[in-house]
Amino acid sequence: MEQHDRPAMQRPRRRPGLTKESFRPKTLRADAQAGLVNAVVSVPDGLAAGALAGVNPVYGLYTSATSAIAGGLTSSSHMMMIATTSAASLAAGQAVASYPAEDRGPAVFLISLLTGVFLALFAVLRVGRLVRYVSHSVMTGFLFGVSAVLVLDQLAPLVGYRPDGSNELLQFVDLVRHVGDWDLVTTVVGLVALGIMVALMSTRFETMATVVALVVPSLAVVLLGLPSVERVGDVAAIPSGLPALSLPDLSLLSVDLVLAALALAGIVAIQGAGSRSRSRTPTTPGSPPRPTSSPRGRATSRPVSSPASPPAGRSGRPR
Repeated sequence: MEQHDRPAMQRPRRRPGLTKESFRPKTLRADAQAGLVNAVVSVPDGLAAGALAGVNPVYGLYTSATSAIAGGLTSSSHMMMIATTSAASLAAGQAVASYPAEDRGPAVFLISLLTGVFLALFAVLRVGRLVRYVSHSVMTGFLFGVSAVLVLDQLAPLVGYRPDGSNELLQFVDLVRHVGDWDLVTTVVGLVALGIMVALMSTRFETMATVVALVVPSLAVVLLGLPSVERVGDVAAIPSGLPALSLPDLSLLSVDLVLAALALAGIVAIQGAGSRSRSRTPTTPGSPPRPTSSPRGRATSRPVSSPASPPAGRSGRPR
């Protein structure tokens, strides 16, 4: 009699939204601490995202607050993180750079809405399966290019200088040619913030590195009265409270903006797939088991079957 292999049991997928699985009294304290740390860290991240997009930095705070709530209510995975990314912010900023300064904010909201529509369309059409054909080297090169543009874009604010140039490369050349015009106090404050972050990243206070690097230099600027150091309030006015609800300004809609939203949706999709693939990278034969997440959230270890050996529970004889 031929013995058939019983298919492996798959763990049921978590239902999106608030369920009984979402509330665990045993992990409530740890969840509260993680939520507090992420809430504090999202403040500088949100401000930076708004600045990279070329709009009022407070828009980044609005995004960080609303996206976390919306993502938590609709996500079907405990491992999903909803946050702004530098690549998406830079792409959005480049897309609205041609708009007047007073129209960039509404244009960013419009391109964000269009990007969400395209991502939902990707899900309906199951376009995500095409991401498997994107090689790891291409994704690495893309992220490296984004990092290079980010560094070139933020060097000028770090040293307190406003360079001239039509793109980041020309601005960097102008920045290097005018080293004598750099603001010394601003440069020192920025380097101190970087030093604090790098130093704390290798200690047990790693989770608070961003917060300390933000708070300590900011307090020093206020207490010492350093007027040459530009603050967020000097860049744009930050209103109190949440903005009033309003419909997007469809008069700003154009073919270029729609195409930019499509490209931005592709960037977000590829970044998400890259994070997922890195978390599921298999180990090589002979290497120690990799840690995985158990249904209760604890880290476990399970061996990964190699192609040369049959999976556990099977005989390996041809049927």
